[in-house]
Amino acid sequence: MRRHFCLSTLLVTSFFLVGCASKPKQVAFSEMQTSMGLDPRDVADVAGQMAESILASNALRIRGSDGRAIIAFSTFRNNTSLEQFDPNLLFNRVSVILNRTGTAYVHGSHDPLVGRHQEQLAAANRQIEAENELLEFTGSKRRIPKYRSQDTPQYSLGIELIESSSQVGKTVQAAYQIHMTVVEVSRGVVAWEDLRDVAKRYR
Repeated sequence: MRRHFCLSTLLVTSFFLVGCASKPKQVAFSEMQTSMGLDPRDVADVAGQMAESILASNALRIRGSDGRAIIAFSTFRNNTSLEQFDPNLLFNRVSVILNRTGTAYVHGSHDPLVGRHQEQLAAANRQIEAENELLEFTGSKRRIPKYRSQDTPQYSLGIELIESSSQVGKTVQAAYQIHMTVVEVSRGVVAWEDLRDVAKRYR
């Protein structure tokens, strides 16, 4: 009986200790542990540096009447082993900085409300075109003005991730290159680009 009691006590104690050890807690961003991949802290630092580089270069010269450019996030190429990496970790931070500084709007093409609005405008303008053709056919000089469509982006932003890894003895090394480009849509030329390297080592 005593042996069974001791065994039960040991199991309960072990469960309690494991439960306490595995309980999650909130930590400061700077206290997050480092892995061999691209950690949130790595991404935050790089995205902030990239956004500041865009601002310092004055690359977004083509702007609307309100003084802001429109930039669209276009391509993301992930040439690394980090298959689950979310590009929005980079895009969102760049977007916030460009918006807060009044430099650029981010094109909301993925917003379903924006998409439906564009479809409605396109349908209404097709109807107006048909009516104007009929007016022209009948000899009338009157024309129905079209609805103004949404402003198109002057710039697109793309990101590419590249990885290089090696092992020397018991030391494992990984280097990640983050390449960001801003392309002027009308001319198809790169208006700005920058590189950032993140290196990791494990022994």
